[in-house]
Amino acid sequence: MPRPAGIVAWCMLALLVARPASGQAQPLDAVWVAYRCTERGRCIKGTAFHVGDGVFYTNAHVARRTNGYEPLRLARGEPRQDLGTAEVVCINDRASRTEMATPYDVAKVRVAAARARRLPALKFSRWGPNTNMAIRVIGFPGDRWLPVAAEGVITELLEDQVFAFEVTHGRVTRGSSGSPVLTTRGEVIGMVYAEGSGLLFATAVNWLLDATCR
Repeated sequence: MPRPAGIVAWCMLALLVARPASGQAQPLDAVWVAYRCTERGRCIKGTAFHVGDGVFYTNAHVARRTNGYEPLRLARGEPRQDLGTAEVVCINDRASRTEMATPYDVAKVRVAAARARRLPALKFSRWGPNTNMAIRVIGFPGDRWLPVAAEGVITELLEDQVFAFEVTHGRVTRGSSGSPVLTTRGEVIGMVYAEGSGLLFATAVNWLLDATCR
């Protein structure tokens, strides 16, 4: 089946928000907001998830430097708890340099802070996605800075290591790109990157593992 055409990545939501402030510690978790802000406090945000040793996966268009915006940082919580600046380890060289979504929209970033290395890490599934598979998506939709869990089901397997899914409970929308798609065992089966034609799309675990940094 052909890959969906004309779908647009929507993960980075422009917001006028206050910069993350220190506050009470939030429970450690593997999923964080990835964001960049201008000097005037205008921010664009997506989601990133920890896979170990301070390394996080997110979308390429979240990780890529944007003119007028400061370096990528990770934070979460209300009040917001800052994890630190994220150094881009690699961006897939086939990822689009526009907002048009592609299956190659994958990047790795690293936060050097010792606390980041101690975060719990998500594990990748040994198996690929299947139709009718129940899934869970954890991310930061809209203007959320606290993680939101949504439930859904995989509806179609597409070419280029992409699958389509629909949400049956919760919300996956702008700000959710880069969110991990999890199996019922809590293992990563894919990563959200776009929506279109009433469906949501994720890059399958096979591509995340095999082609991130080529």
